[in-house]
Amino acid sequence: MKSKKIFTICLFVLGVALLGFNCRQAVEPNSYSIKVNVPELIDGSTVYLYAGQVLSDPIDSTVVSNQSIEFKGELDYPQLYSIWIHLYDDTNKEQRLQNPVITLFINNGDIAVTANLENLPTLANRGIVVLRDEAEGSGVFFHKKYVAFLDGIMPYNAKRGQAVNAYRQALRQEDKMPRAQQIELLLMVEQAEVDRTDYIHSFILDNIDNPLGKYLFAQHVREFPVEDIDSVIASMSPEFKSSDAGQRLLEEVMTNARGGSKGAEFKDFCLADPEGNDIMLSDYLGKGKYVLLEFWASWCGPCIAGFPHLKKVYELYRSEGFEILGVSLDDKHENWLAALQRLDLPWKNALAAAGWNSEIARYYNVTGVPACMLFGPEGTLINRNARDMTLEMLMIKIFGDKF
Repeated sequence: MKSKKIFTICLFVLGVALLGFNCRQAVEPNSYSIKVNVPELIDGSTVYLYAGQVLSDPIDSTVVSNQSIEFKGELDYPQLYSIWIHLYDDTNKEQRLQNPVITLFINNGDIAVTANLENLPTLANRGIVVLRDEAEGSGVFFHKKYVAFLDGIMPYNAKRGQAVNAYRQALRQEDKMPRAQQIELLLMVEQAEVDRTDYIHSFILDNIDNPLGKYLFAQHVREFPVEDIDSVIASMSPEFKSSDAGQRLLEEVMTNARGGSKGAEFKDFCLADPEGNDIMLSDYLGKGKYVLLEFWASWCGPCIAGFPHLKKVYELYRSEGFEILGVSLDDKHENWLAALQRLDLPWKNALAAAGWNSEIARYYNVTGVPACMLFGPEGTLINRNARDMTLEMLMIKIFGDKF
């Protein structure tokens, strides 16, 4: 049984004039000092500091000395920071993922965190898990708002999860449950997703004049219709948009939004078919049909597991004006060809030769597969997560129920 470890983290992030607060001490503007005291932590343990999640390169690192950790640097705008404490062996993947991570949305000011070490979130957790009551001080003004946002979205996530589980259970009882009841469950899933999206939009728009609202807008921009993105950006002050922080945020917004927002027109790209011939997206998109752009790879288990269902949908709705264009992100041409022969996919297939680094993958912000994007007859994006029950619901709404 692990011994109980309590640690206190004090983050002194200074220069609060940027946020309109008053400093009580004369310090260098825009600077922070992070001091961490961790009882029972072994000296020499490595600690990393990240701007954002623990996904990219750390911005700083230090080692524990006398059970104490200290970071110093500059913060020009409130943002999400993560502190990754290495307690376990980095060479062992399972143990490495058990190293605790502290995620905070910090602004300039003092931050004091007290928590039970063994109860901290780790890299093995899915998504962002933030500290709540453990974080106190003037530097967690926006962090408290961030916690409120996450707490507020939980009921919507739970409602959607319940609806999804109920529908999946209905599919397993297909011969026992009337189709009308299955459709009702499918509509519940859709409504739960609409309610969740409405909550996210409302929170962001209510907070778009502060750093948290802008951060969440960048993270969730693909959930905004393309026509709303420009109006949200226009509501930001010219001073913010011209600042370094504003430029970084706008760059992130455009990176996340390009090609991926509802209503966005497709961008043409050249791909290769199995015979090595060039094909263009414009050969299929914008030609009067509903087209599913299916990003996949031969090594992707979920992609292959989903193909039987996708074949069923294709068989039912192909004659109604529904097409699929499979785009493989395989880095080895021979693996793709072998998979095509083995899987016998009935729709048109193409290869993005550079895989994840291909222009089409980067433009549509494909960071994982399967990625299934449904485009309308005019070539505008309808849904970027059109698979499984979501695809069924879209087909039923567009063409009627043929399942």
